[in-house]
This record gives sequence, structure tokens and C-alpha cells, in this order.
Amino acid sequence: MREMNDALADEFGTIYERNIRLLLLLRSFKSPEYGPISDRLKTHDKERRMLYTELPSVLRSQYGFTIESRWNSLMDDLGYQEMSDAGVYLIPWEDSDATDSIPDVSDTWDRFSR
Repeated sequence: MREMNDALADEFGTIYERNIRLLLLLRSFKSPEYGPISDRLKTHDKERRMLYTELPSVLRSQYGFTIESRWNSLMDDLGYQEMSDAGVYLIPWEDSDATDSIPDVSDTWDRFSR
């Protein structure tokens, strides 16, 4: 997780706390709460590689001005919210509780907001 955090920081100039929210959400995709996504990642090598190996460059290619909006755009492109009852969208950094180790997520996102 440390290497990916450093890679995100290098790519986007974001701080540890901001990156860790995204990485904790990504890690939670392996939990029962995100079962359909977890199952999909077991059988879709390209998506697993995109999320766990190539994430900084994949996010760079997504629409958005912030790392959160780029992540949310990727979640839309992959169709992950439709697969899960749990939220996959990160709320904007400015609206989050950065002291909380649980990422602030939503099951809705306006692609054209912030």
C-alpha cells in the first residue's frame, strides 16, 4: 500500500491522508460487502491490473480535476456502483473527515460536479 500511496503522490501531488482514503476503499473491494466487485476482480485480470498495479496512470487518463473525481469516473466506466449496494464513489476531499480511517463514500456521484 505504501508504494501505491507514493506513486499516487508522485502522479497527483496529493498527500498521504488523501491517497489512503482511495486505497482503503480499493482494499475494501475484497470484503463481503463488495462481493460482486470482488468476484469480478477474481476473473477479470485487466481490471485487477488496472486497479492494483497501474492505478496512477489509469486515473491520469480519467475525466476529472481531482483524484476523487478521476476515481469516481473510473468507477462509472467499470460499472462498479451498479454491481454493489455499498458506495464506490469517494466524496470530495474538502467534504471528508480526513481524521477518519474509513473512507467517506457515496452510492451517487454527479460526474460534472467538482
